[in-house]
Amino acid sequence: MLGWLVAIFGTLVVAGSILWIKPSKRELRITALRQEAMKKGLRVRLVDEKLKDKFFPWLDDYRGYVLYETHQLPVKEGRGMKAVQVHSSAELHELDRRNMDGDQARVLANQEYIPNQISGVVLYPDGVGLLWDESGDAEDIDGLLECIKQLHSAC
Repeated sequence: MLGWLVAIFGTLVVAGSILWIKPSKRELRITALRQEAMKKGLRVRLVDEKLKDKFFPWLDDYRGYVLYETHQLPVKEGRGMKAVQVHSSAELHELDRRNMDGDQARVLANQEYIPNQISGVVLYPDGVGLLWDESGDAEDIDGLLECIKQLHSAC
């Protein structure tokens, strides 16, 4: 009888350990997203507190966002690195609209290309980055690439 109890307990310990380290469905989906993005030439960068403070002060909780970006596009002379919050133009006051620089105005004018899950756009001299909450699936990566190309040519 004691042998059976030891065997059952040992089996439960081993099975519990295996199930504990097994990735969840969410982790598998996010891994597939990031692998697909990297296959298509995008760089995936996790947002940390330092990056959030510098570029995304409007984020309350930065831990749910990832920056999908490319630096392989033709260089735009005179364009520095700048982050723009999107999908908030309806909330902008008239004075805020007047104080926008050209890059911010062009990004907000091209919001029809930007998916709703994107919270911010980062413009680089040689590319574009999209601040995404990764709420889609691997098929959305093509949409992100198209959005990046459209924004780079428009801005």
